[in-house]
Amino acid sequence: MEPMQFWIGVTDNDWFRHLASISPDEVAFWHPSGQGFGAIQPGAPFLFKLKKPNNHIAGGGNFSINSKKINLRTAWDAFREKIGAATFEGFQGQIASARGETSGPGYDPEIGLSVISEPFFFPREQWIDAPSDWASGIQKGKTYSMVVEPGRTIWREVRARIEQLPETRSEYVARESTGSGQTLGNEYLRRARVGQGAFRVMTIQNFRHKCCITGETTGPVLQAAHINPVSQDGRHSIRNGLLLRADLHILFDRGLIGIDPAYRIRISPQIRNQYLNGRVYYAHDGEGLRSLPTNADLRPDPKLLEWHMDTVFNK
Repeated sequence: MEPMQFWIGVTDNDWFRHLASISPDEVAFWHPSGQGFGAIQPGAPFLFKLKKPNNHIAGGGNFSINSKKINLRTAWDAFREKIGAATFEGFQGQIASARGETSGPGYDPEIGLSVISEPFFFPREQWIDAPSDWASGIQKGKTYSMVVEPGRTIWREVRARIEQLPETRSEYVARESTGSGQTLGNEYLRRARVGQGAFRVMTIQNFRHKCCITGETTGPVLQAAHINPVSQDGRHSIRNGLLLRADLHILFDRGLIGIDPAYRIRISPQIRNQYLNGRVYYAHDGEGLRSLPTNADLRPDPKLLEWHMDTVFNK
């Protein structure tokens, strides 16, 4: 296996202060230009280096996924305060300032997001000096190796501080101590412990911003649905997700719509029996899904769809 790498990203100080104050289970690191992020693989550490005058590494997390060209409102709806602002208006202001633009009620540009799971925030007295080779002109960040200096020393100091945290969400130390190494790419997406916000973004991305039943692309009415609800021990897993128009999401959760393991749509007769209508929904009965992830390994798990048909669907 290649030496494990990590990323040190230049971090907005206000973003960090807000997130450190609420200590969420995941955070969204925004890129105002809307560009993607591919410097490290999913599963690798992503460290937060504050801007001057706080030229220190103050925390980090586990890089989960990247999304480019996601609208401001969609990003806020997915993460709320976990995006680094207390209000949507404050978030608009942050992005407008970073882009050199003027914010307002309708301000909704496309941005990029890197989702960081299992974040940790060091107390001020444990902040780490920036690497010895860090150049003042670095605007976004830099990749380092855990086995080559100065990255090796930085990572050793990060590990020591993680071990001292009262509640360590990170699994980095456990992975290294067992020799299990890094879980990368699609395998990470299938197995990672991700939060609700990451689940929403992954699902939107996985279905290419289209309702899987209708092909609808109007963002505000699209919702990430769990096949097996979290309330019933379902996970925020990419294979436990469907992108559905809002009304279809409600009907799916109530068992009035189902999707069989062959990805065919099933409409419950209870819609007609209970509501004396449903013509627009019955038109989809027996159809195949209009949108499926390109990668077959990231498509909805047929076993979970079968569970929904057997347990939730009203036959």
